[in-house]
Order: sequence, then structure tokens, then C-alpha cells
Amino acid sequence: MGEGGITLRELGARPVTDLNGVGDARARALAAADVNSILDLLGFYPRRYLDRTREATVAGLSVGEEGMVLVRVGTVSSRRTRTRRSLVEARVSDDTGELRLTFFNQP
Repeated sequence: MGEGGITLRELGARPVTDLNGVGDARARALAAADVNSILDLLGFYPRRYLDRTREATVAGLSVGEEGMVLVRVGTVSSRRTRTRRSLVEARVSDDTGELRLTFFNQP
């Protein structure tokens, strides 16, 4: 490593296993996505990204839109379906509106 930091060539020569938390299993998973070096990892972007840093409101959401909302949980109920799967329903709200959430196969 030179005085000005590490070069791109050096990053391209360093395997991802040089990073903390990247063992053989994770390196194999990354290799399946053609990520073998630290430089490859820096240039690897997810196919889809949801920015969870911007908070939305219940009233501001549109059908089919994804967003992060901070809500108060009002009521929660759970039951079993005829096929013995669990179904959890919750009513949540913020100052702008209310949502009914349904979770399938949750404990």
C-alpha cells in the first residue's frame, strides 16, 4: 500500500476473504455473483434497493408503493386457517391514516 492509500489494482488483487466476516461459505456465495475481490464487491450493486432512511406517512403511500412508515400498533389478532396455517392481522396507524396488515404463517 502506497503513501496515498490503497490502489484499485491492490483492491482487485485482494480476495473478499480478507474482509472480516467473509469466510469460505460467504466467499462461495459471492463468487456465484462473480464477486471475487474487494474491488468486485465495491462495484457490486443490488438489483433492487429500497431507501429506508426516508420515512413515509400512511396517507402518503400509494397502492403498490413500498415505503418505511413509523406506526402505532392498535390491535393484533391471530387465528388458524382451515389448512392449519397461522394468520396474524394487525391494525396500525400514524397521524395521517390507518392500515390493516396481514401476516401469513407467523408464530
